[in-house]
Amino acid sequence: MADIEPISIAQKYNLVPSANRDPEIDDEDDDLYDASDYRAFSFTRQPMRREEMLNLLFKSGVHRSFSYSHLYSGAYDPELGIALLFSDHIVNIRGLRLTKGYHRILARRLVQAMEADAPSARLIKAPDPIVTSIHIHLVTPASLEQFGFRNTSDNTMV
Repeated sequence: MADIEPISIAQKYNLVPSANRDPEIDDEDDDLYDASDYRAFSFTRQPMRREEMLNLLFKSGVHRSFSYSHLYSGAYDPELGIALLFSDHIVNIRGLRLTKGYHRILARRLVQAMEADAPSARLIKAPDPIVTSIHIHLVTPASLEQFGFRNTSDNTMV
C-alpha cells in the first residue's frame, strides 16, 4: 500500500498563500496567513498590524508624528494632495501618485511620509510616489474651509 502524504484542509482547497501571489494585492500581509496555524473549526484573531503613529519626515530632517487615534477625517484630490484632519491640526501632503499612500493612511498602514528635496524628487520614477511638500496647520474655521472640511453651526465636522 502506498504511503499517502497527509495534507491540511487549507492545502486541499488551495487556501495556502503561494509564492505566485500578486504583490500589488497586499504584499505586507503574507505573514498573516500561516497555514500551520490553520484550524478548520475555530475562531482566530488576526493580529493588529496597524500603526499607532504617522511620522512625517521633512526634508530639513525634522520629524513630526501624529497619533492615528486622533485622525478624524481625510480627503484626497490629485491636484491638492492629501488633507488629514487630526484633533487640532490639519496635515496637507502634496506630491505625485499619492493615491496608494492615501489608502494606506485610511487603513492605518502608513508609517512614514518623507518629503523629497528637489534633487531626490527628480530621481524618483513612476509608479513610485513623490511627496513634494508637507504642511501642518492648526484647525481654524479658515483652515477647515481651505481643505474642504466644513464646520457646521454646532461645531461638528462634516
